Amino acid sequence: WIWTKKAKGLQDIRPTVRWAKPNFAVIGRIFTLGLPIASALFFEVTLFAVVAILVSPLGIVEVAGHQIALNFSSLMFV
Repeated sequence: WIWTKKAKGLQDIRPTVRWAKPNFAVIGRIFTLGLPIASALFFEVTLFAVVAILVSPLGIVEVAGHQIALNFSSLMFV
């Protein structure tokens, strides 16, 4: 806060003194966009974690191979 108050180049992003009421239409639009993305990421991470737990009785090498495959597929997805 102090840096944005003192810096000349950051004058346009200074925090306002008065707070505005929340705009529920904008919050709703953000929520409708973010909820599917967040749920997809949640289920993807949960699925890979459950698979890692299910593979764990097979041994350390198999779990390590699963983690390598998961990291590689995540890298290719990005």
